[in-house]
Amino acid sequence: MKHHWIAPTSSRPIPANAVVAGYEADRSPIYVGRAYHEDQYLLAKVIPSKNCAYVSVEGCEIAKTDYEILAGENYRWFECFVGTMPRIAMQFGCMPDGEPLYIGRGHLDGSLVVGKFDFANRLLYIPFNGEERSIECCEILTCFSPPRWVAESVKNIPKDAVVGGQISSKLNVYVGRAFNEGELLPAKILPKAGGAYVCVAGKDVFTMNFEFLTGDGYSWVAAKHYYELPLGAVSSGRTKDGELVYIGRGHTNGEPCVGKIYPTEYALYVPYGGKEVRIRDYDVLVRNK
Repeated sequence: MKHHWIAPTSSRPIPANAVVAGYEADRSPIYVGRAYHEDQYLLAKVIPSKNCAYVSVEGCEIAKTDYEILAGENYRWFECFVGTMPRIAMQFGCMPDGEPLYIGRGHLDGSLVVGKFDFANRLLYIPFNGEERSIECCEILTCFSPPRWVAESVKNIPKDAVVGGQISSKLNVYVGRAFNEGELLPAKILPKAGGAYVCVAGKDVFTMNFEFLTGDGYSWVAAKHYYELPLGAVSSGRTKDGELVYIGRGHTNGEPCVGKIYPTEYALYVPYGGKEVRIRDYDVLVRNK
């Protein structure tokens, strides 16, 4: 997967979709970045309020005014448990002995700071208050291949369209998305109905303008913890306010329904019977590649 590193400009100091790493003690945001130092790029914490980035080198924190910020949609922080490393963890550089380094973040003195994670020694090294500090507990940045969306009619269903389930007549329900009032929403595609349905303002809205989700590596995972989405959760896009919307499925009257998950609301909303139905027990669509 290609990563996009973007240099800030006077008109756009923070790129669109910049990857947020954390915050300082005063809650100023910190972004994932990189800066050039002695013939190589080093991982950097970028603090736009200071117009500066910081790298850690041999125990010291070094300020950099020339830097780039990581930008993209398909990144997520994942708690790193002892002895495990997500297969899709984002690597950045190596230790002198060749051991890979990863992008991590951790808490220190009221701040949430990005740094380089040495998995072999289970330590996160961060630039902090003029020094290079180490932290044992951290989260790892993971990255996923972007979903592939295909605009087709129900008369020409892509061969690798992702299935959301089967209705009682054994006809497939497909996973899709549709644009409505400035938002890309998860859609329930029903070939027998000739189109797709989305949830909008409490209603079940029919549309013939939609896209199929296609590809492999997808699976459904039960949402056991409402406060946290599973690793690899698939998003259909963003709301008008910039919040990511995720894809889920639940059952209503015995039928599978594809719908939308807002992480802040701990529930799935599906279009069914002319209404927007709220479901608490649901599955989340995830991708493992």
